[in-house]
Amino acid sequence: MISIEQTVELNLTTPLDNCCNCGATGGLNLYQTPLRRTRFMLFVGTQLTLLETFPYCPKCKASAPRLRKNLMSKLLAACMVCAALFLILVLSASGLPKFVAENLFYSSVIGAAIATGVYFYLREKEGGERSYYQPVSLADVDLDFRSGAIECVTLKLRNAAYARVLAKANAETMRVGMLKIDVRK
Repeated sequence: MISIEQTVELNLTTPLDNCCNCGATGGLNLYQTPLRRTRFMLFVGTQLTLLETFPYCPKCKASAPRLRKNLMSKLLAACMVCAALFLILVLSASGLPKFVAENLFYSSVIGAAIATGVYFYLREKEGGERSYYQPVSLADVDLDFRSGAIECVTLKLRNAAYARVLAKANAETMRVGMLKIDVRK
């Protein structure tokens, strides 16, 4: 349950030199990209959404709203696959090899781990430099404890060339310590 939700416009200088995902230079359009950070404390949490527009080519524009899945989301997906696989194995136990029929639970856990791992691995890179998920993600946000004002934003970019161009366009913001840009491969 999220108890505090805050949405803020980031207002960076976003250069239109190339696609922030694949690096293409033609047919670029600016698309709003929600950068989200959710923190949970027991049963409640806070969600901060920073809105910024980044240039995308027609092939990459669908990746703008796709948030990267965190570890808990991946574990939940693996548990659901495990439950479905276990049900399938139980219903077809008579036709399975003896080793699998005697170890239905372990077989479903192993199968779910492999299937989920392969699924998320294939989603991470979609050929070359193009990512299925957002190429720009919110790595960290430093907030003032009392007011909740944003003091520093750390962005992680998949495209190193666009990271350099974005850093150059926002050099003053980076110099005063309000913005950090990391490149993640």
